[in-house]
Amino acid sequence: MKRPYEEVDSIEEENHSAIDNASNLQVEDVLDDYESDNEDDDLEFDEEVNWEDVPLVSKFDEQSGVSKSQILNISISTDKFIGSRPKRAKKQVTKLKKLKYGLNIIEIPFFLRTLKERSKLCLDERLNRRLKRSIPKIIGKKFDCLAKQDSNAQNDRLRTLLLGAVLWFRSNYKINSNGFRQNHYRLDYLIRNSGCSVNKKFNHVLDNEQLYYGSRPLIDNLSENIREMAKNKMCNRDYLVFFFVIILKNLLKDKYSYSLRICFALPTHDFDTNYSNAVSMIDNDLSIVPNRFDSDLLKPVFWIELLFQHRHIYVIDPIVSIEESSMISRYNIDEPIGIFSCDKHFLNKDQCFNYVVGIDIETQIISDISPRYLPNLCYRYFNVSDFNPIFKTLSFRSYQYFKKTIKKLNLEHSKFSFNNDLLMRHLTRQNYELPSTYKGFYKSKNFILPSQLKTLQFLKMGSNPIGSFTYTLNSQTISELIYWRSDVTILKSRQNWSILGYSIKRNEEPRKLKKFTLLKSKRESKYHQYSISELYSIDQVSKTPKLPIHYTYINGIKGVNPDPLCYKGQYNNVEIFDLDIVPDGFKLLNLYMRESNINVRNLIKKYNKETVRSDNLKYIDVVTGFDFKKKPGFAMPKVTHIMLNCHDFNILQKLINEQIEASRLMLWSELISRIKINDRIDKGSS
Repeated sequence: MKRPYEEVDSIEEENHSAIDNASNLQVEDVLDDYESDNEDDDLEFDEEVNWEDVPLVSKFDEQSGVSKSQILNISISTDKFIGSRPKRAKKQVTKLKKLKYGLNIIEIPFFLRTLKERSKLCLDERLNRRLKRSIPKIIGKKFDCLAKQDSNAQNDRLRTLLLGAVLWFRSNYKINSNGFRQNHYRLDYLIRNSGCSVNKKFNHVLDNEQLYYGSRPLIDNLSENIREMAKNKMCNRDYLVFFFVIILKNLLKDKYSYSLRICFALPTHDFDTNYSNAVSMIDNDLSIVPNRFDSDLLKPVFWIELLFQHRHIYVIDPIVSIEESSMISRYNIDEPIGIFSCDKHFLNKDQCFNYVVGIDIETQIISDISPRYLPNLCYRYFNVSDFNPIFKTLSFRSYQYFKKTIKKLNLEHSKFSFNNDLLMRHLTRQNYELPSTYKGFYKSKNFILPSQLKTLQFLKMGSNPIGSFTYTLNSQTISELIYWRSDVTILKSRQNWSILGYSIKRNEEPRKLKKFTLLKSKRESKYHQYSISELYSIDQVSKTPKLPIHYTYINGIKGVNPDPLCYKGQYNNVEIFDLDIVPDGFKLLNLYMRESNINVRNLIKKYNKETVRSDNLKYIDVVTGFDFKKKPGFAMPKVTHIMLNCHDFNILQKLINEQIEASRLMLWSELISRIKINDRIDKGSS
């Protein structure tokens, strides 16, 4: 007897839709499906607030007892909150964002690999000799004399010598082509107009990418072409940075305690920002590259870090910066650097970076140094679990993929690898800004206000606020506490936790009560009929223990009952949503194997007919999830496995292997027969 259709509520359907394709019983895969299905509804930061679901002032803040005089206070006045955008427009923006996110993921390994390949130029002996010969003797003597002085004198005079070397380099090496650049407007324009009727402007933008990204010399052989550029002292501004770092390495030699690192701000496409003016920018030709010198890009893509005596970092920009103070800057090793700080006049609008990496020119180790140069990256270093909303955002997923890519590229140089996460975490807590508007908090990846919590979100017990925020809404002044987004956790119903392999602890009270209307009642327009769902957080649950072992007495001797039917429930099956729940002495077998189209149940039935009753294979159907798409509004159980005791499992596995081998031999026999027939036809025709 199968489980009858069950009417389910809207919130349970939203939570359980993650389990639709979870046939392998792994909690991680279940969570992945849950993330993808609920990302747009509950986990994106750029949606409008649903004022019907959340109160303006949280009761938790009233009971926290935190003295507002001990925390930072911000006070502003805002206009009346504007309603949400139309659903169709919001869906279009979401699709556009996901498409740009996919492009961002593709670009990350490409740019990191590019940096890796270009950094090998620093180890090219012929290129080193050519650039070393171009250094004036007087500059070399100055660096040699400085090496003989004490460390304090070296720190005092090093910046002057570096500045002189940069000025000499700029007067002798010239830019003749474009380097890396971003063009967010062209990308948005092409995506927005790709589904429309193609016009001349669209074809022009698509076919003439050099107008929007610049022109670069064709490189057939990297080493030979770069040596030729060094000989002519002309190339784009990206390669000029590599030339200067080679020159600097030959000036410092082995007489100083230093390490050189080439920094690279990855020019990936920005998927967080919606460039609504892309069409006007393209139509008016405002996003075209102005010249071969990239004069419109006010910040460098490549620059140099010189770690001197393990105390100070000299940031060297030998190409882009105009002011001498920006060409050579000295910072402490644990101090944030504001190269890409916000421009008040919005002059540098065309450059928006999410990642900055550095590669040591000697060890070839790539390290993430984004927090040193980019603000508001605290969320990347939060200690969050899978049940934190941040874990499911596109920005955090992109960062996780970014870290994995760096780790893979560093495998070949693992003996030189080091972990700078502690330093970067320290820098993030120094390099952030609190939003100044209510909408700014809503879009922030680091901070949140209690009124912005969604239905399935809750602040952890004991969370400490970092400040307060005051704003005006409908002529009413409201003050709220500010929390880190790492303090937010996702709430789930008892059924949802059960599907994920967790059980509610004893004597736990629900964090929230959610009122919902059954879909059946909605279809019958009975909106006054509703139910209450209890929601719990991760700290209120524990891993579901294994199913208990059943014992039997045979001739007065106690033994383990090998019959799986003893776990049969109300609907003649057993619900197992996690492999850890399988009782000892039993195993699960997948009914849908990729190797062949074997009907496991028929195989068991055939075997049982040929054996005595006492040796029959016994099994029980296992419900591993529920299908909510097959019939909207109903929970359809998904039986993807069966459970047998270990002895029967081994017998059945042997039968399956024999069946697979027999089917393969049959295919070979059929192939040989066809070949023989083909040979006879060929001989007959000849």
